[in-house]
Amino acid sequence: MYMNPLTLTRPKLQSAALKFFLAEEFNFEQGTLLGTGVVNSTGQFVDVGTVLGQISTATVSAAVANTSPANTGNGTIALGSPAYVAGFQSGTYEMVYVSATEFEVYDPYGRLVGAGKNGTAFSNQIVFTATAGGTAFVAGDGFTIAVAVTGAQFTALNPSATDGSQNAVGVAVKAETSQPGVDNVNALVILARGPAVLLADGLIWPSGISASAQAAAQAALMALGIIIRNS
Repeated sequence: MYMNPLTLTRPKLQSAALKFFLAEEFNFEQGTLLGTGVVNSTGQFVDVGTVLGQISTATVSAAVANTSPANTGNGTIALGSPAYVAGFQSGTYEMVYVSATEFEVYDPYGRLVGAGKNGTAFSNQIVFTATAGGTAFVAGDGFTIAVAVTGAQFTALNPSATDGSQNAVGVAVKAETSQPGVDNVNALVILARGPAVLLADGLIWPSGISASAQAAAQAALMALGIIIRNS
């Protein structure tokens, strides 16, 4: 008895596009997949390896608070405008004094971001300047800086757009589909920063992208520490 053959389609593996990354909690972020844009009967679909842009309607807010217990020193810190640079992570950063004038900054996962000193702008993921007061800081004093991102929407890179999605900001590392006109909150998993290595033949670019636009996108990813290799 003849039976029609079945074709099984395997989901694309993460390893098809991603060769190396440090750790999920460092390199990956969750984001909102735009429900409009490339819309069909099932919404927008992004597969593993899709190069992403971000609609520039996101709001990033930063708030400063003293560490607990209260500081001995009565100096202050002033956030930059904006208070972040490329590669920042949402969450709470901790700035801790190691002497009266010098401090260290740790990211939301407790990793050392860098060191700084009073009176000199610190600019690595977050941006601020600490100023000494009448009472000097002591080791252990510090501040927390909470960085929150709201309204961020990611979509497949669109070089012809003017809403921010023309700029490469990361790569999808998990396949996801949004519903037409509906945004799936925290549905999209994104490789948002390096160190990481991507495989060139595993990436998904917009149809008809020009060589110059693709080169610009690759440069933007490299600036985030994301390297693209042929093998």
